[in-house]
Amino acid sequence: MSDCRATSLLHKVQMARIFPDSKTFVDMTIKRSDLSPNGILRRFDDLMANTGGEPDRKTLARFVEDHFTLENQLEEFEPQDWTDEPSILEVISDPDYRQFARNLNATWKILGRKMSPLVAANPDRYTLIPLPNPVVVPGGRFREVYYWDSYWIIRGLLLCDMGDTVRGMLENFVHFIDKLGKIPNGGRTYFENRSQPPLFIQMVEEYVEATGDMEFVRENISQMRQEFEYWTSEHFVTVTLTDGSEHRLARYMSQDEVDGPRPESYFEDFDLASGLNEEDRTRLYTEMKSGAESGWDYSTRWMVSATEGGSGATSKLEDTKATCILPVELNSFLHKNAVLLAKYHIALGYEEAGMRYEAIADNLCRAVNQVLWNEEDGIWYDYDTLNAEQRRHFFPSNLAPLWTSTMEEDNESEQMKRATQYVLRQDLDTYPGGVPTSLVKSGQQWDFPNCWPPIEHILVQGLEATGLPDAREAAFKIAERRVRGCYVNHKAKGHMFEKYDASSLRKIGGGGEYDIQIGFGWTNSVVLDFLNMYGDRLVVAKEDEESRKTSTGSRQP
Repeated sequence: MSDCRATSLLHKVQMARIFPDSKTFVDMTIKRSDLSPNGILRRFDDLMANTGGEPDRKTLARFVEDHFTLENQLEEFEPQDWTDEPSILEVISDPDYRQFARNLNATWKILGRKMSPLVAANPDRYTLIPLPNPVVVPGGRFREVYYWDSYWIIRGLLLCDMGDTVRGMLENFVHFIDKLGKIPNGGRTYFENRSQPPLFIQMVEEYVEATGDMEFVRENISQMRQEFEYWTSEHFVTVTLTDGSEHRLARYMSQDEVDGPRPESYFEDFDLASGLNEEDRTRLYTEMKSGAESGWDYSTRWMVSATEGGSGATSKLEDTKATCILPVELNSFLHKNAVLLAKYHIALGYEEAGMRYEAIADNLCRAVNQVLWNEEDGIWYDYDTLNAEQRRHFFPSNLAPLWTSTMEEDNESEQMKRATQYVLRQDLDTYPGGVPTSLVKSGQQWDFPNCWPPIEHILVQGLEATGLPDAREAAFKIAERRVRGCYVNHKAKGHMFEKYDASSLRKIGGGGEYDIQIGFGWTNSVVLDFLNMYGDRLVVAKEDEESRKTSTGSRQP
């Protein structure tokens, strides 16, 4: 349903707040097989005519109930390669953490889903995009596959010896590329015009390293190229520095041609933009979609205003300008993707293509270090194109080049040392619950005091990759806090959560547009990865011993 009548239906239902969560309505299914989208719209036309174009909330709720349903579109699925004693357990010395890992491994059976055959048979009745293979979903309100979540979920599945499930998920992403020319934000039609942080090529790397299945690369190298070229063709801008040098770097940029709110957050976007003129309202809708593409929806990272002679930082959501920010981690991801494409093309005998991607990787690495590296602070910062300046604020993503090895070859050792010193200056040990995603308390979920496990994972692995003793010890402490925090919260509350609170070991995160979600795919995987990395050192703390008594009876969503 894509015409103006569908837009009117969406607007009326979402603004009536029939459901507390805007995502609920757009995830619903047309109720009966004898109802077509056009038939529903004709009935909606009649409703509008009979109510003078202003149906009340009760009338709209009855219309929705008569025509749509929340029936399950994804069926439960237990992966055939699941095992109750995965090999990761062998490296975990503490018996209680080993049991914790068993509990996390069990969640793959709970979060596993396969497509209902009705979705492929009647795609016009659903917003769910049909996929050929089962998936592992994040959990909670996120009942479909998500792009960047899947990177960490895949790592966790591989640690649990589930290579076949991972291959199927990768084939789903290939299907997206074939169908849409890119991988969307998530597996719904309303996500098709934006993506998420481009980690598909790195998912393939994780899978190949774990399984040795280079045949997957051979079969799908063209789709890997297409995914990369979607980003290079649609997301890059040129930056001219004061010395006259020009550099090409990427930003998040929704490709949605519809000038309206995000369907899954329609009320929130419309309400936010309600006081703006048409031009500014259209711009804000694009910025909100682009901020959602970043995965950090939302954060003061993207909030900026034009200023004269000073930082344009703000903490107002309406100042979101994600398209004006050149993010450290996005450009680091793309650099690593180019490196991997060069490696795989050469391995497959495509020398010329391999050399071309090597050149692209070199240019990206140079641009990251010329535009984003701050010599005074010894760290990489996001770049604000609106004010032509680096954003000198702490975000864990500043350290992403350590994770992707996006450093100048002749300065790599010095950059590792300086970046480690930068981290140590942040006094992250003062936050008992984990690493805050920013130091600004804005009320948004990607700001203080929230900690997000995948961002902590990037930080930990980046610090470990330096090989420096101070960096590795800092990495261990961050991982130790995350594992411990998840352990005690899991025992106290019975769930794993998508985010936690830096201010307390025993608090979960909050803020943003929706209630905190349980599950949770990427958190489970990050904890498993930290247990895999440090299984011989991590021990349940004495003050947490009371939690030991319930470790085998813990409940999962």
